Amino acid sequence: ITRLREMGVRKVMGANRTEIFGQILVEAIITSLFALVLGFFMMLLLRPQVGRMSIAQTLDLSITSFGQLALLFLGFALVVGLVAGIIPALTLAKTRPIAALQKLQNLRLMQRVGLRKFLLATQFTVTLIFLMLMTIAWRQGNHAISVNFGFDQPQTLLVQLQGAPFDRTAAALGQVAGVEKLSGISIPMGTWMDNSDDVRTDSVSEKTGVRDYYIDHNYVPNFHLKLLAGENFPDNPAQKNEVFALVNETFLTKFKLGEAHEAINKQLLIGDSTRLTVRGVLADFAFKPAVYKMEPLLLRYNPTELGVINLQLNAVTAIETREKVETAWKRLYPNTPFEAEFFDDTARGVFSESLDLVRMVGFFGFLGMALACMGLLGMAIYTVETKAKEISLRKVMGATGRDVVFFLSKGYLWLLGIAAAIAIPVVFLAGSQILAFFSNSIPMSPLLFLPGMLLLITAAGLAVGSQTWRALRANPVDNLRNE
Repeated sequence: ITRLREMGVRKVMGANRTEIFGQILVEAIITSLFALVLGFFMMLLLRPQVGRMSIAQTLDLSITSFGQLALLFLGFALVVGLVAGIIPALTLAKTRPIAALQKLQNLRLMQRVGLRKFLLATQFTVTLIFLMLMTIAWRQGNHAISVNFGFDQPQTLLVQLQGAPFDRTAAALGQVAGVEKLSGISIPMGTWMDNSDDVRTDSVSEKTGVRDYYIDHNYVPNFHLKLLAGENFPDNPAQKNEVFALVNETFLTKFKLGEAHEAINKQLLIGDSTRLTVRGVLADFAFKPAVYKMEPLLLRYNPTELGVINLQLNAVTAIETREKVETAWKRLYPNTPFEAEFFDDTARGVFSESLDLVRMVGFFGFLGMALACMGLLGMAIYTVETKAKEISLRKVMGATGRDVVFFLSKGYLWLLGIAAAIAIPVVFLAGSQILAFFSNSIPMSPLLFLPGMLLLITAAGLAVGSQTWRALRANPVDNLRNE
């Protein structure tokens, strides 16, 4: 728009269509190459951040053939420059000099604003969908972490035994100053790690796979699991064979064992030959990540199967105590590396890859918003340029600043409204599918749509507002003079 007169003068001075076409196309390609260089340095800045994400551990981010990759991106930048510059180059090359030197509104290029508005509304719609879905996924992810088993145990340190004997290790680490309680389990609850065994009862003779964990007698009281009936495991580290089991309420329903007090002393057949007696019934609790529905749970007692020690540390000195525990471990097992993690970090790690994916989607959502706002800025500049005299006449006739702002902004508000009207139903359906993946999910609420809308409205407001402010500050006399 701003270079039409320049091209008109060039043609009057003897430039032909080929020269005009080549000039505009080369400028677009050079701009694209500059963008490639800028993108390369941005990639160098962002790559370490991506490398620290959990999702990067499952991806190969190493670059083995840099030369080939550089050629691919160079070719891509050239194609982008050609595609971006071909339409402006063709339009400016075929424009007649007399038309280029007259009013902008007379050009056919200026009469195709409808397509531009359609494309802009599409950009806004896609951006809103990205931002709203990111909000839903992020809030659900944080909710899933907050209800994950072990998240309320920030001072509990999970120490991997790695084949070391539980009783000897527990005796040594339990003496470390700052360790208040300890317990043992085969694999941590609340994680993707899993184990199961076939279970049968007199009521249900068919084998059914049930998730099971081996725990010691301290696990139930240390993690505040509620016994509805019966008793906890006895302290019997010398036990050779399994005798008792603890089950949850869902287990009773699945295997038709009746009420909690009725299930006590009922017999269970585990696998092919192991017989256990139900010693206690626990209230249901979320022992698996939030994507799992409540399932039957079988807790077993066998000290030789314990693979993790749960150390509950003093909250004030937790970091220092961890270092002392590591020292004690190295004294016991100098050739075995110390592997330990606080339980709340483990709980966060369960959904770390999902949240990293949300961050990446959000990043592309912000890129989409930036592109949409650039398009909106272009529309606003076009409006101010082509309606400069109309705006000046309105100001001379008494229009206030508020009137001018409304006049320039009403079209864009309609675009945002159309985009929201399309995006909200799409996000509602897609967001419901995301939340349905979790058994423990947040409710679908209008508040989930607001952050994305407010962010986009703010960005769009800044883009339009900058040009509105320019139009308000312009002197009407300058625009009303004869050319």
